[in-house]
Amino acid sequence: MRTYFVIICVVTIFASYAITAVNCSESIFKEFTTHGGSVIKDGSKIIYCPAGPPGPPGPPGAPGVPGRDGKDGQTMIEVNKHGRFCTKPVPCPPQPPCPPPTPCVPAVPRPTPTPIPLGTRENPAWSCQEIYALNPNTNSGPHWLKTPHEPYQVHCEMVKENGANRGGWTLVARVDGHTNDFAGISPTWTNSDLINEEEGTDLTKTNSMKNYGWGNIISNQLMACFSGPHEHCATFTHNKEMTLASLFKTQFAVETSEHYTFKSLMGKFGKALDVSELKTEWCGINLGDLCSLAHPPSKYHGTHVCRIGCIGDSSDGSCHPQDYALGIGVAVCHRNHRDKRCALKDTSSKSLYYKTLLHKRHGSYSQTAFIYIK
Repeated sequence: MRTYFVIICVVTIFASYAITAVNCSESIFKEFTTHGGSVIKDGSKIIYCPAGPPGPPGPPGAPGVPGRDGKDGQTMIEVNKHGRFCTKPVPCPPQPPCPPPTPCVPAVPRPTPTPIPLGTRENPAWSCQEIYALNPNTNSGPHWLKTPHEPYQVHCEMVKENGANRGGWTLVARVDGHTNDFAGISPTWTNSDLINEEEGTDLTKTNSMKNYGWGNIISNQLMACFSGPHEHCATFTHNKEMTLASLFKTQFAVETSEHYTFKSLMGKFGKALDVSELKTEWCGINLGDLCSLAHPPSKYHGTHVCRIGCIGDSSDGSCHPQDYALGIGVAVCHRNHRDKRCALKDTSSKSLYYKTLLHKRHGSYSQTAFIYIK
């Protein structure tokens, strides 16, 4: 039967085409067969026959080799697109589980630096009032203040009671009534020279003292305690916004807002003088010739110069009050027409002075006054 089919195929081909012998290599033969054709090989010639219709399906093949169970989810062997077996790369072994996270340790807060109190050597203030304004509960006592150079130590008097005197007062001077350190025409009032400044915090001392605050602290008020650090005190509010050195050098006949009279200031200073004949008076700061208030009291003025206190006369409208005086820095003068300056008439006059018309009494007080500013 096969011989018959081949003979018919050959006859048919030869009838339809002019078939010629083709010398082919083995590779051509394989190429023909891959396209479903049939060939007849006659010696060195190959005759091509087209493929016939597909035959019936063959019987099922034998079962293949069982595959892997796949429990680990891996396929070790696969077939590539060319029908060849290939080995799938073995995956990396599972990594050990990550260690549990380290519990967060709360950050330790950095300690807030303790503020340095104002008024210490490391943090000096400009005045005792500045210390009081920051902390009204600050106690009276030694505190440090600043200068353009080195800090210095002073006594601060912290007045906590309500009233005009409430605040921080800086002790700037002690006035020894036995001396003429603060006599009326002494340059001590207008310069910045120091006197025993290292003893500026000692309230038990009675000698004269003048510290940096006199020429360094700008103030509006002055408080003079006539009989020690806390006794017989009178406040003088001048509102000039300047240092004491500038105040006594440039401002004259300053009437303060307290408007003292001779009698009222005597009460403050704890003194009693006969003023029954008093008719003209002036109380305040930097007093001299009452008819030429703009002139310095140490130049050609009345018979008295008074830095802090009162002066007066028994006549009406006197320009040169000569009968009464009470205060700190009072000088008894005479009018020198040649140099027109006030000169001491009584060289024994001291820093704390009084004069009254009765029996022409006058003299110095043997006590120490304390001067504060705010």
